[in-house]
Amino acid sequence: NMRLMSAPDETKLNGAGLKVDEDHAKFGIKLTRVEDGWVRQVAGEKFWGGLVEVIGFSSYVTVEDCSMTNPISHVASGRRYAFSVDDSEFILIQRCFSSRGRHDFVTGSRTMGPTVFVDNFSQ
Repeated sequence: NMRLMSAPDETKLNGAGLKVDEDHAKFGIKLTRVEDGWVRQVAGEKFWGGLVEVIGFSSYVTVEDCSMTNPISHVASGRRYAFSVDDSEFILIQRCFSSRGRHDFVTGSRTMGPTVFVDNFSQ
């Protein structure tokens, strides 16, 4: 098991009192052009982009038994995508958890697929 945590400035608040600092790590794990890869049993916290981003023509990647909690960012486009896939194929994301995300399990517009999300949970 592994735990990754970003280090935002939690004193930066918006008018509603939401922590909005984005001058810290965007993603915990970014997979680009990965073939036959995996990520498992990783817990992430406070990243403003998300825990795992699979991009750049990656293929045959499995992400399983991971969690992303307490993102710190503005709630807006391109943020709080806990598990994100774009420009990739044959991706499996299973048994993952996310809280307080915007789009917790998401594919981009250029995702070739197949991308499968199985037994995931968000709140």
